[in-house]
Parts: sequence; C-alpha cells; structure tokens
Amino acid sequence: PEVKTIILCGIEAHVCVQGTALQALEDGYDVHIVVDGCSSRSMVDRMFAFERMKAAGAWLTTSESVILGLVGDASSPHFKECQKLIMQSAPDSGLLSLFSQKPQTSTVVTNVNVFEAKVILLGLEGVVAPNELDNQLFIPYIRQNGFNFLKQNRNNDSVVNLIPALRQLSYLEHYRNGYPECPVILDEDDSEDQVLASVHKFIVWQMDFKRESNECHTIQRMVTEEGLNGKHIKVNVYED
Repeated sequence: PEVKTIILCGIEAHVCVQGTALQALEDGYDVHIVVDGCSSRSMVDRMFAFERMKAAGAWLTTSESVILGLVGDASSPHFKECQKLIMQSAPDSGLLSLFSQKPQTSTVVTNVNVFEAKVILLGLEGVVAPNELDNQLFIPYIRQNGFNFLKQNRNNDSVVNLIPALRQLSYLEHYRNGYPECPVILDEDDSEDQVLASVHKFIVWQMDFKRESNECHTIQRMVTEEGLNGKHIKVNVYED
C-alpha cells in the first residue's frame, strides 16, 4: 500500500513547517511534527505554530517517540542505543548519519523496517551551508532586487495581500513605537511604483533594525527563492 505519512523535523517551526505541513495535510498525508527537532525565532513563535498545526490536523511528537515507533520495543537494546544519541548535546550526534543508512547495513539498528525516504527536508543555513548566508548573500540580494521583485509580482495575490498588513505595521512603527525614521508605506492613492518602492524601503528598514514581521519574512523568502531558482544566488554547501 502507498505510504501516506510525513515526519517533519529539523526545520523552522513557524512559517516553513506551517507551509509544508498544511500542503501535505491538504494532499491527504498524515503529518507528524517532531517538536524537539524544530527551531524558531522564539519559544512563543514555536508554541504558537505547534498549536496551529495541531488544530489543522497534524500530530505533534518527539524524536524519542518516532524512534520508539520504528523499533517497537522500549526494552530493545537498539532503542536504548538510539536514546543515547538523542540525549547527546553535540551538534552532530550521529543520529542523522545513522538513519540515512539502509536498515540492513546499519551496525546499530537491525531488523527494523524503515521506509526509505524519498524527500529529506533540512534547514539550509547552518545545516548544509554556512551560517553567514543571510549577511553575505540573501540580505544583499533582497536589498538590490526586492523592488524589482515587487514590480514583477504586482498582480500576484501572494504579494498584494501582504501590503495592507505591512502598511499598518509601518504606521505603528513610525507613529506609536518610537521609530520616526521608519519609512511609511504610501496609500493606494499614490502611483503603484511609488507604493511598491515604499514597501521595499520598509522591508529593508525592518531588516536593518532586526524587526522583521511575518509578512516581511514571507517576502524575503519569496525574493530569495526566486534568486535561487533563477540561479542568481549561488550557495556553496558543505562537501558532506
């Protein structure tokens, strides 16, 4: 029978997991999110995302529960070996390399039926590529190309629908939160290019002051994705 289960771990718990998990749920998959294998900007973000995913129909689980489900016996020496790996605090505990092996070739876990993964989702920055990606590649690219992206996608609902929330936030930052230097996004009465230019200025301001909103992160991600897909951004990944 066709396997219809997805286990998500090791990637951002807010926007990324929500987007991946919601699409998978819509496609009819059972989605299990490994809560101790996720990270986010803050614990509040993470818990809010988990609550949303639970309400949407995803299962919340832990690394230990996933491995116990695979091994099937808490008293098994194989499970106890895996527990030691989970509890290690070193960045590379060996758990990923262990489970990337085929079951029949693993020297630690044997006689365990594990479905071969067709897709493995990993965080890009700091996992398969250096931590400096944001400062060295992504942020400069967004500064230089963000406005052109907004103009090219001016009829894209995914972009247009973000502007009202960004405009409201720019008002709050400028007039109420004590940032008079914050650019204010222009009203719809102004020309479209002027409005989009003000949106780009506000996004750059958010990046400079480390006050990125969810809407800002969404546009950042779309601009970066376009750059990667178009091979305008070239990322050097770790050899291993």
